[in-house]
Order: sequence, then structure tokens, then C-alpha cells
Amino acid sequence: MLERGSILSVCRGSPERISIVRPDPLEFRRAVLRICVSLAVVLAAVLPTSTQNQRQLLDDFGDARAWRMVASNQVSGALRQAQGVEGRALCLDYDFNGVSGYVGLQRDMALEY
Repeated sequence: MLERGSILSVCRGSPERISIVRPDPLEFRRAVLRICVSLAVVLAAVLPTSTQNQRQLLDDFGDARAWRMVASNQVSGALRQAQGVEGRALCLDYDFNGVSGYVGLQRDMALEY
């Protein structure tokens, strides 16, 4: 009797030679991964690229007041403007004060649908 997950293998020309092959789970996962990667490559090549060629400047960092620093408890940080390679930049100075946590920058932006 065939079990769930088994593959029935029949050799051509000899119906009496039937064998049950159990697929290796690791090889099965690798095959699925290869299929997914191949599909992703094909889709990336086929999908229109018009949106990839359009660039939109979201912020030139000319005004640091639009940004705010967020941090977890006991983590400190400060935001300051700095000179960038091309124009202005933002610099986040932070100190975890010996604890685990997070620190980051946020800014509200208008979304267009």
C-alpha cells in the first residue's frame, strides 16, 4: 500500500518493476527553493520596469526639524545635521547605556495613492 508522501515510480516497458521511493526532505526543499528562485527571476525579467526608472526625492535633509528621534527606555540619542557627500545629511548620536534596546529616526510623510 502506498503511504502519503511516497512517489510511485514505474519503469517503461516493464509494469512488474514498480518501486516506492521516499523523497529526501532536504532534497525536496532544495528543489522547491530552486523553483521559487527561478520563478522570481522570470517574473523580475517579465514585469514592467517603468516604475524602477522613475526616481522621486523624498527628503533632501535640509531641515532636521521634520525628523524625530525615537528610543526605547534607558537608551539615549540625539539628532543633528551634518554635511553629507552631496548636500546636507542627518547624524544620529546614540548610547545604549549598557542595556538592550533600540534607537531610530522617524518622519511623517504624505502618501499618494
